[in-house]
Amino acid sequence: MKTLILLDTSFLFSYLSSTDPNHSKALEIMNEIDEGKYGKPFITDYIFDEIVTLLMIRKNKEYAIQVGVTLFNLIKENSLALYKIDEKKFQTAWDCFTKYKALSFTDCTSFTILRSLNEKYIASFDRGFDQLGLIRVS
Repeated sequence: MKTLILLDTSFLFSYLSSTDPNHSKALEIMNEIDEGKYGKPFITDYIFDEIVTLLMIRKNKEYAIQVGVTLFNLIKENSLALYKIDEKKFQTAWDCFTKYKALSFTDCTSFTILRSLNEKYIASFDRGFDQLGLIRVS
């Protein structure tokens, strides 16, 4: 089975925002991902929701839509995978959320998906993932 790397919202926002302090690092990491260093990139439905909402708030709605369309096209082209949270994973994510104070519910859905896929790579600038035994590429 091919390795996967989850693209977290913090990573995507830094990649898409030229004024973000982590923008240059995000560009470097994306180049490594494009070269196949960490496996195929993927997002979850919760990350999709979080990034377009964040972009709408911090940038504008038109830009959020543009990014959403780009993500959909990458998914259609099979360049980016999309994993959805089902009811069982939702419950597991909730259990995670109640256990770890520093993690958002979306972070817990990400951890749940990674664990269910037996994957460890996550492109993220969120240090909250460090306590989970994941390999945070940052």
